[in-house]
Amino acid sequence: DKFYNDLDNEHSQLSSPRRTREFEIPEGRDDIEDMEVVSSARGGFRSTIQSKKKVSFKDTFNDGLSTFDRPQTASGRFTKSLKEEVVTGKDYTNHRRANKKRKGKSNERRITVPKPFKFDTRDKIRPKSIRERKVDEMIEEKKIKEENLLQHIFRAKQPHKDIITPKYNQIMQKNENRRKQVKDNSSKILLERQ
Repeated sequence: DKFYNDLDNEHSQLSSPRRTREFEIPEGRDDIEDMEVVSSARGGFRSTIQSKKKVSFKDTFNDGLSTFDRPQTASGRFTKSLKEEVVTGKDYTNHRRANKKRKGKSNERRITVPKPFKFDTRDKIRPKSIRERKVDEMIEEKKIKEENLLQHIFRAKQPHKDIITPKYNQIMQKNENRRKQVKDNSSKILLERQ
């Protein structure tokens, strides 16, 4: 632990009082304290802002030099520990979202082309229920009966001879007798008037 022994020797040699110093972090130097993590309202999105800001700390070595300006020791443990602890913006940014390129909207007018359609597609696909099948069968049976009745020819059958009564001949005979009687009476009246 040669590094810590050297620091103790430097501290014992200097007798100046302990003081607080403000300084700006030089360019090219990174420290954990100069990183600000800003989270926006949207969840899952983080961005980092690295800014030059004044950092105040107590210089325990009292040599007038900041920890960044001290010479490195042979072991280089101090610089190695700083490099391990440095947090960069790559640890917080989401590369997948950053690399995505936004597609520009084309200025071409979008025209909707109507596609042909049919109204009876649903009826063809939908199967018929049991009730509908029975109704269709009944309608078909009635149609068959009506067609048979239309094709049938009705012919009158001759009745039996015992049942037939010759009324027509009787009526004609009766009319003939009456006509003769009227004729005889009219001739008699004529003879009397002469």
